[in-house]
Amino acid sequence: STVYSTPPNYYCVSECVEGIYTIKNPQNSSCVSECPGDLYVLDGMCMSSCSGDKPYRDSTGVNCVSHCNANEFLVNDMYCTLTCPPSHPFEYVNGAVRKCIVNCDGLKRVETEKKCVDTCNRSSTYMYDIIINGKESCTESCAKHGQFVKEKGSYECVTSCSNKVLPPLNICVNICEYPYVYVDTD
Repeated sequence: STVYSTPPNYYCVSECVEGIYTIKNPQNSSCVSECPGDLYVLDGMCMSSCSGDKPYRDSTGVNCVSHCNANEFLVNDMYCTLTCPPSHPFEYVNGAVRKCIVNCDGLKRVETEKKCVDTCNRSSTYMYDIIINGKESCTESCAKHGQFVKEKGSYECVTSCSNKVLPPLNICVNICEYPYVYVDTD
């Protein structure tokens, strides 16, 4: 049987009571009401890191958990947080996975927001695929960037049209549609 010392009277018990955590030391183990600042609660024990089936620190920074809550983001595959920190400013959501990441490399940046996505959401404000400063992004309007919608029904921005431009969304078309008529600008 393991011997644990419990303040203030220091008596020996075989295990700490519920709500009290065990700190194991090579010479002596203790029962404490909360783990010291550099230790985390993992299955009733104060541990130096989270591991196994509970690899993440919760948003309080105290407990080890198997996953972050639905409204939280995972940072650096280590801890959960409600908002992304300056070191990992971009939000990335893919199904149930919500992460804070350093940049949008390999993903698309949602213009004017600190969000990265796999694909631009066609039912959101930022539905058009565009290249801004050499990076794939999502924008609300191709025209806003002096670009054109590749073709009717498309969500891809292009820098020029080979035929005609249909206002007001600057859509590249082969034939002008009513109420618009073709005007030769030459």
